[in-house]
Amino acid sequence: MRLLGPAERRLATGSRHVWDAFLRRESCWRSCLDIAPAVYPTQQASAGDAYTFGQPVDGTLTVNVTYEHYGWEKDDCPRINHTGPINGCYDMVVNTTLLRCNENYRVHRRISLVAQVNETGTGVTMNMTNFISRSFNPLELNFLDGEHGKNYFKPTMPFYGRSEEIKSRWGYTDRRLSCKNYTSEVSGIIKFTIRPLKTSVVTISIEAVAMNYETVKYSTYGVEINQPKSTLRLQAWYSPSSNFMQLEPSKGPIPCAGKHSVRLRYTGEPETQKRLHFQIMARGKILKDKVVDVAFNPDASFLVEEDLNAMLPSNMAGSPMSTGSFEFELEPDYSYVPRVKVLAFYVRPDGEVIADFEQFEVEKCLENNVTMRFGSEVVQPATSAAIHLYGSPHSYCGVGIVDKSVHLLKQDNQLTKDKQLCFYVDHHY
Repeated sequence: MRLLGPAERRLATGSRHVWDAFLRRESCWRSCLDIAPAVYPTQQASAGDAYTFGQPVDGTLTVNVTYEHYGWEKDDCPRINHTGPINGCYDMVVNTTLLRCNENYRVHRRISLVAQVNETGTGVTMNMTNFISRSFNPLELNFLDGEHGKNYFKPTMPFYGRSEEIKSRWGYTDRRLSCKNYTSEVSGIIKFTIRPLKTSVVTISIEAVAMNYETVKYSTYGVEINQPKSTLRLQAWYSPSSNFMQLEPSKGPIPCAGKHSVRLRYTGEPETQKRLHFQIMARGKILKDKVVDVAFNPDASFLVEEDLNAMLPSNMAGSPMSTGSFEFELEPDYSYVPRVKVLAFYVRPDGEVIADFEQFEVEKCLENNVTMRFGSEVVQPATSAAIHLYGSPHSYCGVGIVDKSVHLLKQDNQLTKDKQLCFYVDHHY
């Protein structure tokens, strides 16, 4: 709550149409300059203005684009100016070469975008200033396994890795012992597999390089584009007896209903039996604990996903070993959300514990499902609006109805499935 100035009090007594313009929240302005202005010679900026009830504002737009400027500086910065009509949103192409990005010490400074809208018919003026950080990297590469603490591999077992990138095709360069190109999924995830290695291999290094983006330097000063790279270093898992176990990760979130098959690989002697122990945990609780006697069953299923040609030198490729496999099923429900952890192990006669642990993301679902919709998308003022509410048996439902403009002013006040489940991500309940 704040007191209105004289000018604002006059507007408050005027038309509802004008007063709504002052209630426009700042996030109605948006800028698209956050996509590396130094990478491309032209970039697109977007500025918009809207009333709280969602309709666009008709008026005149004035935009000023320049470097971030400090008050003590006397040098005049290059500027790009634009003045023209606007009706809600205006897309503007900014030629970054006009800012002379590579000619002086301002090459690393943020870009300042100042926009002003003068509403047609009322003369009401709104201003907005935004600073956009500049980047010289067209995309980023990250190995998700390293971020999640999985910085090891198990000899004689395949390594299933995941890397994340943004927007581009990429592949490994021939700077290590093997090379293979990959194309990311729509979500930006790249999945790859490394064939089993010998037990004598202690550490390996994997480097990912965006092949479509070579390093480009300005002719005068600075770098225009940095070639994105990322490196993952893996240490060998140690076992005195050179025996290992591995739970195969899932390709994506497992369904909340139904059954999901999980493959377990382990080393051992043929024609023997293993007593495998399993624990299934979620939200800090052990949901299932079972023991299974398993007969040795030879396995080489990892050959299906990767063409294991002579990618690795003979001194690194693992020699054929007795590897068995066992499949068991998970039956996820609401108690498994948002992720379930599986621990598997067996104990050798000499007392060594051979174990592995894997975490599986579970599709978001609720114990009680509720849906709601209006009977009509548009109704006239002072008329009734029907609401259709559907819920699972014994569901306690609450309905709140507010004006749309309230949610425009505060978007994070909506109760959603993501908000309800995010509590379990940080707290193991």
